[in-house]
Amino acid sequence: MAERKENHYRALQIMMKFPEEFNFGFSKRKVIFCTIEPNLLDSGGRMASVPDIVFEARGKKGELEVHIVEYKGTTGNGEAYDFAQRQLAGASWWYGKFRQDVDRVQTHLRCGDDPQYREHFRTLGRKLKE
Repeated sequence: MAERKENHYRALQIMMKFPEEFNFGFSKRKVIFCTIEPNLLDSGGRMASVPDIVFEARGKKGELEVHIVEYKGTTGNGEAYDFAQRQLAGASWWYGKFRQDVDRVQTHLRCGDDPQYREHFRTLGRKLKE
């Protein structure tokens, strides 16, 4: 279990450091804030969502965009996929309700075994060590 958590966190670090490689729709230089696993609480102090990564970036016209990312190691686990979708929906709701300064919210789900990104995780993981 600890190794799985470590691999998950490492994948999050890779996506944070190299967002352009994962087709999130913004360039790294436009990012103004980024965090891993923020606790998003509702007005009663209850946990609304804990997305894997949240990027705040400036859009092409200067508008504030929030990109919420969930990462799953494999695409085959239906329960984990459903959980990720609920996390994305909860985080999207939270930003719409509690962050009036946000102009646009986008959600992204990335899987480590997706052929489009699998090689990125391997090669960029090596760069992360440097």
